[in-house]
Formats: sequence, C-alpha cells, structure tokens
Amino acid sequence: MVSNFFKKKMKELDNLTIQTKLQMVGVGGVALTLIILISVNVWQNAIFSRETIVDIEYLYNEDLDHITEGVYNLVHALDEAIRKRINDNLKVAHYVLNQNGLIGLSSQQIEWQAVNQFTRDTVSVTLPKMVLGDNWIGQNYDFDKKTPVVDDVTKLVGGTAAIFQRINERGDMLRVATDVKKLDGQRAIGSFIPAIDPDPIGKSLPTSHPGGTPNPVVSALMRGEVYRGLSYVVNDWYLTAYEPIFDNNGGVIGALYIGITQESISTLREAILDVKVGKTGYVFVLEGKGEARGSYIISRNGERDGENIWDSQDADGLFFIQSIVSKAIVLKEGEFATERYAWQNPKELEPRWKITRIAYYEPWNWVIGVSAYEDDFQEAFARLKKRELRMILILTLVGTLLTLCIGYFTWIIAKGILAPLVQLGQAATCLSVGDFSQKIRFEGHGEMATLFGSFHRMSDYLIVRNERIQRISNGDLRTDLTLDPDHDAIGSGLSQIIENLREWVRIAARNSQDLRNASLMLSEAVQDIREAAKTDTRISLILSKRGKGTEKAAQLIEGVIREMNLLAKNAATQLADKFSREIREKSEMVDVRKMLAQANRRVENISEAIVHMEKSARYLVQMINEATIQTESNQKISTDDQALLENPLGRITEATESISRSAETFRHIVGQFKLPTDDSKEDFQ
Repeated sequence: MVSNFFKKKMKELDNLTIQTKLQMVGVGGVALTLIILISVNVWQNAIFSRETIVDIEYLYNEDLDHITEGVYNLVHALDEAIRKRINDNLKVAHYVLNQNGLIGLSSQQIEWQAVNQFTRDTVSVTLPKMVLGDNWIGQNYDFDKKTPVVDDVTKLVGGTAAIFQRINERGDMLRVATDVKKLDGQRAIGSFIPAIDPDPIGKSLPTSHPGGTPNPVVSALMRGEVYRGLSYVVNDWYLTAYEPIFDNNGGVIGALYIGITQESISTLREAILDVKVGKTGYVFVLEGKGEARGSYIISRNGERDGENIWDSQDADGLFFIQSIVSKAIVLKEGEFATERYAWQNPKELEPRWKITRIAYYEPWNWVIGVSAYEDDFQEAFARLKKRELRMILILTLVGTLLTLCIGYFTWIIAKGILAPLVQLGQAATCLSVGDFSQKIRFEGHGEMATLFGSFHRMSDYLIVRNERIQRISNGDLRTDLTLDPDHDAIGSGLSQIIENLREWVRIAARNSQDLRNASLMLSEAVQDIREAAKTDTRISLILSKRGKGTEKAAQLIEGVIREMNLLAKNAATQLADKFSREIREKSEMVDVRKMLAQANRRVENISEAIVHMEKSARYLVQMINEATIQTESNQKISTDDQALLENPLGRITEATESISRSAETFRHIVGQFKLPTDDSKEDFQ
C-alpha cells in the first residue's frame, strides 16, 4: 500500500516541468535541511534544558550549602575570636582582681535579698562579707558609684564583669559586684544563679535546660572548672566565661565573670543581614533550645528581631518553624537539613514555595536558616527558555529567508537551464514536421554546449539528407543517401531501397522499349491486313498470312505486360517492407516518409498503367481471335465482307492505340526517374 502511494506520487512528479522539479529540489532540500536542523535543535534544546535544570538545581542547592556553611563558619570564627577575647578579658579581670588584694570572706555577716534570675523569687540570706584584702566589696546598686574590680575591667576591655559569692552547699551563686544592668537601670547585684534550673514558668522565663536539671554554669564551677559558653545573664543571653574563686583550702567560695552580650556583636549581625540568597532570599537566626525556642535572633532586615514565631504555619497549615528547629537541634557540626514550605508574606497575593537550608551552632544555641524562594532560580529557567525560543525563532527566520533566497536563485538557474532546452525542444518539434528553418544559438561550455553541438550536427545532417531525399522524390535516382556508412543505418536502408528502385526502373525502361516495338509491330500487322484486304478476296488467307504476326505481337505485348506487372508488384512490396522495417523502427522523419510515399505513388501509377495495358492487350488478343473465327467461314471478301472485316480490325486498331497510349504513359512515368549512368537514357528514346 505504501509502495503504491509512492508510485502514484512519483507518477505525479513525472507530470511536472523541469523548472518545477529543479525548484523543488533546491527549495525542498533547503526546507528539509531547515526542518531537520530545527527539529534537532528543539530536541537538543529540550535535552539541554532538562540537563540545565538539573545542573541549576544542583548549583542552587550547592549555593545554599555554601552560603549556609559560610554563615556557620563565620559564626564559628567569630565565636572563636570572642572566646579568645573573653579569655583575654578574663586574664585582665584576674589581674585586676589580684591587684586589689587577696579575695576572701570576712568574719562579718551581711544580709542579702537574693533574687532568682529565672523565677524572680526572692529569698533572704545572710552571708559573710566578701573582701578584697581588708576592703569589703560592698553592696553598690548605683552606677554612679564605683565598684572595685568590675568597673576597672569594663573600663579596660569592655563587655560586662561580675564577682559571685557562693550561697550554699548546692552552689547557688550570688552577684555581689557587677556592672550588668537590670531593667530598672540599677546594678544587678543581689540576683543569683540557682544550682538547679527551675521548671519554666511562662515564655518570659527562658532557660537553656529543662526544669529540674543542674545549671551548667554552676555545675562547672563546683567542679572547679572554667565555664565558657552561652548563658542567660539576668535578662539576656551572653557569651560568657566563669572562673571559680577558691579559698585557702581549695574550696569554691565564688566566681569571677566576664561576658559579652550577643546583641553587641554588631559586625556579625550586619554581615548576616547583608547576605543575599538568590533574588529575594535571606539568612535568619532562631533560638534553638529553651523557652525562647523559635524566637528571632536575627530576622530579615532586623524587622522582627526578638519575635517568637514558634507557632507559625505555612499556607498548607504546616508548623514549619517547629519543623525547622526540630531538625536543627539534632544536627552535628558540618551537617545540614532542608525544609520546603509555602510561605506568603502579608503584602503578597499568593503563597510562594520556599526552601530553607538549616544548620545548628550549638555553642550559641543558634538555628541558622538560609532561605530562598524557588521561583528565584526558576526565573533563570524562564530566561533560558526565552533564549531557546528566541534562538529557534531566529533559526526559523534565517532558514526561511535562506529558503526564499535559494528558491529565487534556483528559479534563475532553472530558468537559465530550461531556456535553451525549451529552444532546443521547439527546434526539435520543427524538425519533426520537416521545418528546417529554426536556428538555435548557445554560447557557453559544458554539457549543454555538447548537447547543442550534437543537435546542430544532427540538424545539418537532416538538412543534407532532406535535400537528397527531395531530389530522389523528384525522380533523381542518382542521389546517394548514405552519409556515414559505418553508423547511418537509416541511410543504408534507404540506399538499398533506392538501389532496388533503380534496378526496377532499368528493367521497366527495357520493357517499355519492348512494348513500344511490339506496339509498332502490331500496328504494322493491322495495316498490312487492311492493305491486303483491298486486293485479296479471301479473309482466311489474309488472316493466315498476317494474323500470325498480329498474334505474335499481341502475345509479346501480353508477356511484357505480365512481367512488368509482376515487377511493379515486387517493387511495391519491397518498398513497403523496407519502409516498415527500416524507417518506422528507426526514424519518424517527415521527409523520408514523404519521399517513400511519393515513390510508392509513382510505383502505383506505373502499376495502374500496366494494368490498363494488360486489359488492352487481353482485349486485343480477344479481338484478333474473334476476327479469325468470324472470317474462317468466308473464303472470299466481298464488298459486304470488307465491312464485316473492318469491324474487328477497327477494334484491333482501337486496342492497339490504347496500348500505345498506355505504353507512352508508362514511358513518361518511368522517364521521370534519373539513373546514375547515361546508358539508361537510350532506353527512353
């Protein structure tokens, strides 16, 4: 079925002109190439887009990881720097403390209203005075009055400083000297750090551990170790260092404190706020553990710092902040987690998918989040698609223009090729009907020049042959049609026909002469009979004497006519056979057909003349026989019998004259042929 379809289409193509086919090849080839190129381009672009999307997503995730790792490392580096600073500050504080005398407890007692810094519960305690050398540190709540050691340390290195006194065996630590400010603007002396953290009471009481657990600061001090890390001081979180103070027996009687508030790390804060993730992404920091979990430490542009968003939900009702914090606090150093959620800002019309890479810096209890909207990097996909579409459109436009240009040039080239071919076809058409007046010209080289040269040679050959054929058709049998004996099969065939015709004309010429002689002989015999009848009275004797000559002449005429009739038939048959075998199979030239048709007509004319003579001869013989029979019964010729004899003689004379006229016609027809030699001319005299 498919093959039949293609065969049908190929037949339809056969009906198209050469110019149309050339244009189809030129334009179709370019168009097919363009379609293939565009298809391959679209196919490869689709593959490239998929691979690019994968690569962009990978790079995007890698970028999130790098940013998250960078922020984590930045915090860690700053933490290390702060730790070093705190350690240095602690050394300065230790030096200042030693410069103020040996710290210890006096025998004098002083009452304190101790306030739990977490629960704000107050308890009255009486403790020995803590002295520096012989000087009591005092109970100074006023920043306008100087407190020894702590003010000197703060003046030298900044930050905050404090001296703690142990309250009881559990290790509760009371601030007896500090420059940490309470909310009312006074020094925060009289507040204490409980050895056991209380159960949380409300969100206003943040703690680093669940209720009922040992306080890490106090635990480290009671072990005689220096505590370094994040701790809650009075009403805020600080990066701190606590060094135990021992008595002469090595027992812990208090602690020396150095701290830096997290909010005072302005450089780190500004650095984090300046980080841009994608187009609209940002970095944020949340509290991880404790009652303040889910609270902003650093928010976008600092607009929501301190706000607790623990119960925040995304557009699908997911508590994504709880999920983020829960994933973060179990991470180890160098590990990251991911949270994806739909987030809608207050001024936005619809939620947008957001992805957050999560890290946890445990020393500071920081949940670091690097967040970005997915449509930020999808804009890169959109730009990529737009560029691909633009490239396809440009390729299509260029291909279309190229197709039009090539189509135009193909039309010009096809026209240039077809014009001489059309001219050649017109000339060939004229040649096919015998018109040799058409002249064609072609200036150039190559195959077309060869074709035109061959056509010119063929045309010249046909013109020469046409002239010779014309002479032959006019009866000039001396003309030779064979121009190239080695290759001219048609000319050789026609030459054979002409040669046969020449031979036939020669024989016909000789026979026409014999017919002429027989006619003369018959005429003389009839004339002798007439003369003899005037003196001889017996018809039988006259016919006996003269009838034999007449009969002989009639028989001669009849024999010649039969021979000529047979010769004419043979000539016509040979002419027809040659025409069918040599001409129709090998050529359709009009002039050759005309020549043969004319020769055939002449042979037919000869045949008609011969047939007429044959009828006349038979009539003559019949008349002679009738005359003989009529006169055999009469021995003498009377006057009445002469009239009886004159009737058959008249008929004989009439028949003889008819034969003479036919013979003359035959001689005239045969005489129109010109033979190659002059000897044949005598036959027509």
